[in-house]
Amino acid sequence: MKKILSTAAAAGIMLLCQAAPKVVFEANFTKSLNANASTDTISKRIPPFPVKTGKNTTFETDKEKGLIIGEEKASAYYGIKGLLNGKSGSIELIVRNLNWEVKDLKKHLFIQATLPGLLYFYKHSNDGVAVYFSRDDNKQKVFLGCMPSWKLDTEHHLVFTWDNGEVSLYIDGTKARSRKFEMPQEMPTRLYIGTPGKHQLNSDNTAVKMIKFYDSALSAKEVFAACKNSQPQDEDIIEE
Repeated sequence: MKKILSTAAAAGIMLLCQAAPKVVFEANFTKSLNANASTDTISKRIPPFPVKTGKNTTFETDKEKGLIIGEEKASAYYGIKGLLNGKSGSIELIVRNLNWEVKDLKKHLFIQATLPGLLYFYKHSNDGVAVYFSRDDNKQKVFLGCMPSWKLDTEHHLVFTWDNGEVSLYIDGTKARSRKFEMPQEMPTRLYIGTPGKHQLNSDNTAVKMIKFYDSALSAKEVFAACKNSQPQDEDIIEE
């Protein structure tokens, strides 16, 4: 009996350890500009602050495509202190390349997180869709990039994960790149959907439909499921 109970207890502990990643920050820009953010002790709605880029200081949204960012568009700023942890986590995005080609030689910034450290989630001028992170404490940097075969004005699912000294970039449900890299204990506290002020990563326009933070790393299966659940409308990102 003791052995059976011990086995059952061990199984229970294992299930707890394998608990699904929990969403700690979420904004669906087809529904509202307000983000739902939570920690272990706080659950609240966070309204964004507009950041002037070019002439506009107000947000432009599309009921199907989301928040429009880029040239002459206002970016959205959120305080995210305590919502990201350096041990394990995920950032999920749904974006649409409204008026730019994926193989152009421009840069298109989707999100930027700062202080401390610096995170870019963007389309790099030469290396396609990419994630860049630099640490404040030891100045170490990591870059993950991959040139996908996107068509003009199509919706795409992106995920960046970190766990156990490894970081990964997923594009449309499939792992594109992975590298060894230790994320810092202190993570960024400021989030910009778009870019803060006039910046070289501000060319053409992108629609950001949704963003989520998770308190742990999504597995490859969970990323694929999240991509499928996002119900993309474009044939070029259906399962290959």
